[in-house]
Amino acid sequence: MRTIQTFNGTINRGFQGNVTYRFQIPSGCRALSIQLTYTKEHPATVTDPEQFRAAYEAYRGRPVSVKELEKAVESMKTEIQPALFIGNNFAGNVHMPGTIKEIFISEHTSSRGCLPVYPLEGMGKVIVNVFQCVENETFYQLEIKGDYEDVEKN
Repeated sequence: MRTIQTFNGTINRGFQGNVTYRFQIPSGCRALSIQLTYTKEHPATVTDPEQFRAAYEAYRGRPVSVKELEKAVESMKTEIQPALFIGNNFAGNVHMPGTIKEIFISEHTSSRGCLPVYPLEGMGKVIVNVFQCVENETFYQLEIKGDYEDVEKN
């Protein structure tokens, strides 16, 4: 597969929303591979433990133990997922654990959460859905690759 387009971005703590990327699918494309990778899935540290304790106790409505606080910190994570559209048609969405999310589609096959698409032509759109970002300067990269023939131009 050859790289069609690569996009990079950085998001900060607390961001929730979407970032949309559009790309032209090369003529003769037989398969697309989209890979979204990102850093900082879990927080490195809690910057203000007492403030975190106060906020968590207010949320729970009662005092909490050290173990409960540790479990709460461990459960915090950045969650980002890609959704793919070909033209105006939904082609897939990947919501799996981890910091690497992959979409693969072709005429006959597709990765989990995606649909086979034929023909693979026109405009592609990837929506990077950010449900939660727990650290500042969380870097992500979206790489779009295709398996396609070179088409001679006259």
